[in-house]
Amino acid sequence: MEQTKDNIMPVKRSSVLSRYTLGFFCAALLVFGWYLISGRSFLWYRDGYNQHFKAMVYISRYLKQVAGTLFSEHRLVLPSYDFTIGEGTGVLETLHFYGLGDPFVLISAILPERFLVAYYMISVLLRLYLAGLAFLALVRYCDFGNENTRVLGALSYVFSFWGIFNVVRHSFFLNPMITLPLLILGVEKALRKEKNKGFIATVFLAAISQFYFFYMQVLLVVIYTVLRLVHGRFGRRSFTVLWSLLWRSLLGVLLASPIVIPMLRVFLDDARAGITYPFHVLYPLVHYVKMLGLLLSVGDSFWACFGFPLPFFFCLVLLFRRRKEHGFLVLLTVSSLVLLSLPFFGRILNGFSYATNRWSFAFALLAGVLMTVLLPELTKLSDSDRKVLWIATASYAVLMIASVVLNGWQPLVNAALLLALLFLLSDSERARLPKRITAIGIVAGSIFLSFFLNGLRLNTAVEMDYAKECVSLKDALSMTEQLEALDILRLNGTLSSDSVQPYRYSGSELAQNENFLAGMSSTQYFWSLGNPYLSEYRNALGLNEYSLYKVNGYDHREALLSLAGVRYYISSDSDAPVPFGYAPIGQTAGGASVYQCENAFPMVWSYPIVFARSEWDQFSIVDKEKMLLGGIVLEDEDIDRLGCEATGMTEVGVSHSTGFEAVGVPEMIPSSPLDYEIIPGSGVTVDGNTFHVTSADSVVTLRIPAVVKQTIYVTFEGGRISRSTPYLLEKEDGFLSKLYVSRGDMTPEVIQYATDSYAYYNGRDTFTVSLGFCESETTEITVRFQRSGDFTFDNIRVDTIHPGLAFQFLVLRNQKGQWDCSFETDTVIATGYNHEDEFVFFSIPYSPNWVATVDGNPAEIIRADVAYMAVAVPKGDHTVTLHYDWKRMYVR
Repeated sequence: MEQTKDNIMPVKRSSVLSRYTLGFFCAALLVFGWYLISGRSFLWYRDGYNQHFKAMVYISRYLKQVAGTLFSEHRLVLPSYDFTIGEGTGVLETLHFYGLGDPFVLISAILPERFLVAYYMISVLLRLYLAGLAFLALVRYCDFGNENTRVLGALSYVFSFWGIFNVVRHSFFLNPMITLPLLILGVEKALRKEKNKGFIATVFLAAISQFYFFYMQVLLVVIYTVLRLVHGRFGRRSFTVLWSLLWRSLLGVLLASPIVIPMLRVFLDDARAGITYPFHVLYPLVHYVKMLGLLLSVGDSFWACFGFPLPFFFCLVLLFRRRKEHGFLVLLTVSSLVLLSLPFFGRILNGFSYATNRWSFAFALLAGVLMTVLLPELTKLSDSDRKVLWIATASYAVLMIASVVLNGWQPLVNAALLLALLFLLSDSERARLPKRITAIGIVAGSIFLSFFLNGLRLNTAVEMDYAKECVSLKDALSMTEQLEALDILRLNGTLSSDSVQPYRYSGSELAQNENFLAGMSSTQYFWSLGNPYLSEYRNALGLNEYSLYKVNGYDHREALLSLAGVRYYISSDSDAPVPFGYAPIGQTAGGASVYQCENAFPMVWSYPIVFARSEWDQFSIVDKEKMLLGGIVLEDEDIDRLGCEATGMTEVGVSHSTGFEAVGVPEMIPSSPLDYEIIPGSGVTVDGNTFHVTSADSVVTLRIPAVVKQTIYVTFEGGRISRSTPYLLEKEDGFLSKLYVSRGDMTPEVIQYATDSYAYYNGRDTFTVSLGFCESETTEITVRFQRSGDFTFDNIRVDTIHPGLAFQFLVLRNQKGQWDCSFETDTVIATGYNHEDEFVFFSIPYSPNWVATVDGNPAEIIRADVAYMAVAVPKGDHTVTLHYDWKRMYVR
């Protein structure tokens, strides 16, 4: 950065650190004091508690376990796989994103668990505090501003909306606020050919802390360095500077490679990596209008988070007034605004995924620097400066009035405050202020007023009310002891939470990410990086969950629950369907009902029948479920490579005859969809396969033949929605619409569709819902449309399925052979007997990191049923061992 110096406002020689610390403490009280008043923690119910805090508790326990084994048994054991994270996944692959490598989270290992709530709250504020120190180090080195403006710039940086928002929303989003200023500082030192060991350490720290934001910071630092070299006209020296930064960066990454290498693989293999997101040259126009309002206010648009203090507006105007003096800062500002304005750059900085501006912490850093440099200019305004500022401020006020429908009242208040602040700075005599109140005092007061107002808007009922959405301090202290999975273990006294159970639990509305704290596998998963094979499986079976990384269960579908080894089912809604074959055994502490299936499938069994994936894909979803019960689905290339006939396995061509007949269950026949009549309600007209919905909450009825003692499935195939509002004029939430599907008085099943213009559109267009087992006669299915628009489907299919199919298949399998399984660290051991050569199936998510042996001899693991694993085992008694080999994350 260019160096500037201002000695117009001399100050006493006092510690910048002490001023910053005092200012930070006061600002934190103004912004977050509402949590103390209302008795709330910083644990936001959705992500703060369900992801970040639970991950910290898990990591703390994990590291204590490692240390305990090391000291008691003198062995270093680092478990690499956990069967209780969802249906099972790698520890590093899932939890690095949430703190496995983050120094702030690692510290939790030395603390008793009862102190973790307090530590979590302290740690997020500590991250903010350290971000300010990193900022001070940068501006001091670059000789920006003076002691007063450096402190005010640092506070403006850390208490921007990005900072205060992520204290409760995503704690690790604060980490790049610490490392980015230090990385920029490293670039500046390289330009001056100074010793730069700190750059290596910062690269290492950024890489191990969080791979996602490390990627982002790498791109940001590259952009900064290129702009700096071009603007500074370094000529041939540029190569020396780039080489200096390159080898130091590579050394830092090499030191962090034990985490960077596997995480790179995980990101490339992630379920979202293969999605083709919509491309748009521009964001919707509302984004650009909101950006102006959000400049000084809380809120975000496509994760563009600003919320800077009031004087920033004046600094921005003065920057372009003095563009010759601050040419590089102008270049950075214009470049940042371009990046914020074009979705193309949002996608690049988000790993070539959907367009978002999660890099806007960098813009907050630039805003803090601009204030550090230009705040002194506010104390010596010329007449022409005042004129320009009045015009700019009045224009901003007019724009905020014109956009009040989109931006709300916050920007109007800010515009009024800007006018008042400009009046005080322009004519302090007419304002009749005491002489001891200087211009810099007025500026500082307005900055702290901004902190107070933004805290009020973010954390109270005045606006976003985030404090109310956070766990109370009283409840937070005991929440890890009140878990659904623990309630299940208590209800069945034969189970112990000391080891992994060979059964799972599921439900309609499960508490998120609780099962792995209780040591019990579950079908629920809410972590940013997911197993791509499980996502493919759920998509192939039309499960009505739109997100690929946030799943709940298997929609009370008997076959899928059985295949997943689900013995327990939880439901907090008395009107929601319960899977057939599950009987109530009690309630959780929260009042949810717990059901148990006495005939639940184990997590290991054997199959004599093989279906080819290409054939399986051609059947309806109901028939796919039946086939999964009766045989094993293998990828075509695996069938060709293995030569199933040569090994004694039976490959069944799944035609409409032989495929089903080979299974040997009378009900296992291809299903035929029910005929139905579409009866549109008011606000809906039907034109072929398109429903023209003119008003929200309009309803259509599907009248079907009477169904009783069967389970009803409804499948919406190839769905797409279109709205009359053009993309550029659409609001962000206008891209989504839900269908509510129900029968009788049951709680509706919810299907979410999105237009292909939706930023997070993932291409899913076919969803199936189970409407449960019909005890009494059912003749109507209701579909309610949340929004207006045109809804087109390639087909709507209604099927019925006989209950108890899973039990019939279980009986057949027990006649052919039974398998028992046990779990050890990173290992599954299955023992059993086959009456013939078969595939032994494991309902454990497939990963190429697994290796297998049969009776101690190496064996191949095959991806089975799209998402799970199988091993070919000959007739007789055998022991099959699966071991998760962490080294395969580095070399395959």
